[in-house]
Amino acid sequence: GNWWHSLNDDKWPVRGKMLVVLGLGVSDMVSDGIVFADLVLVKNWPILGGCLAGAAIVPQVITFLFLCSSGMRKARDVWQVALFPVVGLLLFWCLDLPLRMQQVALVLTCVSPIPVLNFCAAFAAGKPPNTSGALWWEISEGMIEAPFSAIITLYSSLLTGTNPS
Repeated sequence: GNWWHSLNDDKWPVRGKMLVVLGLGVSDMVSDGIVFADLVLVKNWPILGGCLAGAAIVPQVITFLFLCSSGMRKARDVWQVALFPVVGLLLFWCLDLPLRMQQVALVLTCVSPIPVLNFCAAFAAGKPPNTSGALWWEISEGMIEAPFSAIITLYSSLLTGTNPS
């Protein structure tokens, strides 16, 4: 009963905005993964694709290490940063998958559960908890990952004269 009553409040507009931000974050990760898969499998540029995947993964690792040193995350939470990249790369390298499944594995490499976890932690209260470090994840996304992935995507488009598929 208490959980339901906590949702019966005036914070639904804030929750709606949080849902939009979540949707944008997840679509950004998926689009980075699609470009990564395109660079590796279609354009045969694994180094440039690796740079793009690195631009998506390295800021998460840096932010996680920062949050651990600040006491906002525990070392046991490393799965939140490592799970999808490790599983995606293992699926891609270790299994003889058809092309479509290889693309899915590479897309998975650029996806993180952190935005979903932050959203779930914030939903009932209608605001992110101070201890989640959600602000720092947003800052690393906007200041590090987004500019680098945009530059790499544009660079690959300019080299081929085509839009990323």
